[in-house]
Amino acid sequence: MRLRPDEPVAGVPARKARDLFRYFRDGIRIEGIADRLRLAEEDAAEVLRNLLEQGFVEPSDHDPVEEGNYELTNKAHAVANVKFLKPLSRARAEKLVKEAIARCREANLNGDFTHYIKRLHVFGSYNSDSPDLGDIDLVIKTEPRPGIGNFVSASSERMKALGKQPHSLTDEALFGWREVIRFVKGRSPYLTNHLETELESGGAAAGAVALFEADPAEVREANKTCGQPG
Repeated sequence: MRLRPDEPVAGVPARKARDLFRYFRDGIRIEGIADRLRLAEEDAAEVLRNLLEQGFVEPSDHDPVEEGNYELTNKAHAVANVKFLKPLSRARAEKLVKEAIARCREANLNGDFTHYIKRLHVFGSYNSDSPDLGDIDLVIKTEPRPGIGNFVSASSERMKALGKQPHSLTDEALFGWREVIRFVKGRSPYLTNHLETELESGGAAAGAVALFEADPAEVREANKTCGQPG
């Protein structure tokens, strides 16, 4: 998705809307809108109405006891991922995707990673005829390496081996997964990874195209080289 920082999103500048959605990824209430945007409650109520009418949020059905909770839709998550980068040429985008595919195979050949790349999908403007793009939307589907056992423990051990200090238990548990995702992205701000659940959600990622598929034999061989069972 491409937006200008000052472009309106439900009556709010895109940069502020993006930051709002990033902060409330797991759900939003009118009080939160008022607090984050520094609005009076009646003005926050108008923003919420706009968000509902334009399909950025929907009433939550996870907590029917407490009313007033809203969930972000895929449309809002797309705004949350906007980076306000300079346009990316088609040629440069294809080069970045080619490099990401190469890193998928490289990651799978590295038995020190706790996870391997099962499949790489691309969706959004990359699959269009647009001559330039805002970013490249990926779904990097991962799996714990065969025979690795408890991947949370493996992630913790991997973190210690690299001399990293966790900031939280979640950070420690997800380190291995995040490490391989970062590796595939190669520090490029133009590569945006989306959750695997977006492939089945009926949103933009539903039309994703698979560009890489793991070779099970290579994954097993990489496990042997680092002493893991295949």
